[in-house]
Amino acid sequence: MEFKQYLMAKKTPILHRWIQNIRATFPHAQAEWSSRRGDEFVRPVGHLMVKEMEAIFEGLLRGGRPADFSGSLDRIMRVRAVQDFSPAQAVSVLFQLKEAIRTELRDELRESQTCLELFAFETEIDALALLSFDLYMKCREDIHELKLKEAKAAGSRMSGSARGAADEGRS
Repeated sequence: MEFKQYLMAKKTPILHRWIQNIRATFPHAQAEWSSRRGDEFVRPVGHLMVKEMEAIFEGLLRGGRPADFSGSLDRIMRVRAVQDFSPAQAVSVLFQLKEAIRTELRDELRESQTCLELFAFETEIDALALLSFDLYMKCREDIHELKLKEAKAAGSRMSGSARGAADEGRS
């Protein structure tokens, strides 16, 4: 059997394990996001994460290139950036997919050809991880830029009101 056929045959358990692995990275209070499948209004973070993780896995099965996943990766990295994950923790999402595949295909990986195909597939995942790192860092830069603008605006308002108070005191 070809490697991607193994992946297709075990798609559901691989996705389930991957989702559980990612869920475990969230703080306890937020980990509920994927405990039950809800609609996007009840559990928006969980809905988004699961939807994008499924899109990435299915795209990899179809032979997509890293650039094809930038939208899904960007949405995942935005969640991870806002949640204050470190860059390594944010990008670990993709390495968790590798772990899920290895665990679910443990028996099949005893064949040497399957191992070689796994290594090739993992190289594709590594390329996604590198792209994710870039996207995560861009999100963090955007967050810091917004905070800086907020601080400058607050400082400007405060100095303006202080001048107004000083002018009133001179009258």
